[in-house]
Amino acid sequence: MQNNRCHLFLPMDALKGYKEALREKEIVKEPRKTLLEDEEIILSNKILSLKEDIFVLIKYYDIYNYQLIKGKITKINYTYKYLYISDKKINFSDIIEIIIC
Repeated sequence: MQNNRCHLFLPMDALKGYKEALREKEIVKEPRKTLLEDEEIILSNKILSLKEDIFVLIKYYDIYNYQLIKGKITKINYTYKYLYISDKKINFSDIIEIIIC
């Protein structure tokens, strides 16, 4: 009988999801940059020249801000417009800069 009553005295979150909402508000979001037409063409040509098993440094937008990732391209899908570096999937539309190492 005593085991059944234990859950009555556990602390509870009166406002479900409130703590997560507060944490999300604390995150500073960096706005996406828009590329000029010339920059888009250069980036598009670089993406088309990429091949699997080469090392690259990519700057891309990830949820709230820009990230840098360096590694070997393990998969490229030109139809659905994404690539994988190790286990990280990056959409072409999120990429802002590519440096081939």
